[in-house]
Amino acid sequence: AMHIWSEVDAGTISCEPGPRMANTDWFRIDIEGTSCHGAMPQRGADAIIAAAEIVNALQTIVSRDLNPYEPAVVTIGEIHGGTARNVIAGSAYLTGTVRTYSDAVHDLMPGLIERICTHTAMALGAEARLTDYTIANYKVENDDEASARCREAVTKVLGQAGVGSYRGTLSGEDFSEYLRRVPGVLAFVGTRNPQIGATWAQH
Repeated sequence: AMHIWSEVDAGTISCEPGPRMANTDWFRIDIEGTSCHGAMPQRGADAIIAAAEIVNALQTIVSRDLNPYEPAVVTIGEIHGGTARNVIAGSAYLTGTVRTYSDAVHDLMPGLIERICTHTAMALGAEARLTDYTIANYKVENDDEASARCREAVTKVLGQAGVGSYRGTLSGEDFSEYLRRVPGVLAFVGTRNPQIGATWAQH
């Protein structure tokens, strides 16, 4: 398969072997506190404060729990909580995504997220649960032989200068479902051309 890619130079095609796109997971964390008046916070447990602390604490997974040589991302894309400006929120929720290359790191992630959200909320008098963890896509991993054939084909059509180079990305792609069953390759077709100002991301 081929995928246009704005970080690969126009006129080149990248088809290196190994992991090219990441395992992609989605998750949701629900937080329950105790609502009260905003002027009397001592009577409640602020779910928004707990949510904010969980967001920050989750960033320590990559920086402290994982080998620095293992690419990974934990991103919170949504945070929702509260009903009024003068009310301590009794509930909140977060959603996010995890990206990994390593199968071992991929397997660790749900437990690490659950540990952090549970104990961070507890320290603030609230409760948090990892209520959803979904594997959206597995990693795209190019087969060695298929990648070699791809490079040969690129060289034949475009010459050696047409063989692009790209380190891979933590974006995800459901073409991985084919590669889990049949050896193959996902090639990145370059669109980047600074000389004409074509440097925009495709997403």
